[in-house]
Amino acid sequence: MKKIKLKTILFVVISLLVNYAQAQQTNANLLQEDLKYLKTTIHTKYSNLFYNITAEDWDKQADELNKQLPSMSNEQALAGFVKLIALFHIGHTG
Repeated sequence: MKKIKLKTILFVVISLLVNYAQAQQTNANLLQEDLKYLKTTIHTKYSNLFYNITAEDWDKQADELNKQLPSMSNEQALAGFVKLIALFHIGHTG
C-alpha cells in the first residue's frame, strides 16, 4: 500500500514539474512571438521612429532581448520591452 502511494505521489510531483517547465517555455515562446510582431509592426508601420536610433541598432537591441527572454520573469520581460521602446527617445518614451 505504501509503495503505491509513494509511486503516485512521485508521479504527481514529476508531472507538476514537467508541466511547470513546459509552461515556462510556452511563456517564453509567446513573449518571443510578441517581440517578433513588435519588430515587424515598427518596421512596416512606424519606420518614422528611426531618427534618434538607427533601425540596425534598434534591431540589435531587440535581438538581444529575444535571446534573454527565455530566462526572464514576466516582470523582467516587460521591463525589457519598455526599454526597447524607450530607445526611440520620442515624447514620453525616453
